[in-house]
Amino acid sequence: MPKTEFLRVKILDYGFVEENMKRYVLLIIISFLLAACTSGKTEFFPSQGYSADAAEVTVIRERRMVGLGFSMKVLLDGDVIARLKAGQYVTFYVNPGVHKIGIPDQSIAVALERGRKHYFAITTDSSQFGFEIDGISERKAESWMTQSKPID
Repeated sequence: MPKTEFLRVKILDYGFVEENMKRYVLLIIISFLLAACTSGKTEFFPSQGYSADAAEVTVIRERRMVGLGFSMKVLLDGDVIARLKAGQYVTFYVNPGVHKIGIPDQSIAVALERGRKHYFAITTDSSQFGFEIDGISERKAESWMTQSKPID
């Protein structure tokens, strides 16, 4: 094979590889974007069901246009237990005691009491991150939950 023919074949091969690389990169980007939009429970979700000795915790993400397209991680004691889209909530049961309930970049330590319901809201704010989590009243939580959907 003449040298010029060899170079032309090599250039065509690199073009083929380059085109496939573009497809793979695009596929990876799409996969990351889809993963950012998923919601639901993770493998770290507390498996403890309802019991009279447990504390019930509900985390509600407000329904707003800000951040509508992505899910927010919900953390319990540093582990991501769920991901919520705008207008979703999750309820779980934990042993009483001090626990950290949070979102990325913010968590609050709360004494969760036996047999009591505890409510937290993820809302938008003007911080650099754009979201905050805080405890809310049962009345406000019940109102928000009527306009929200539980995650599976």
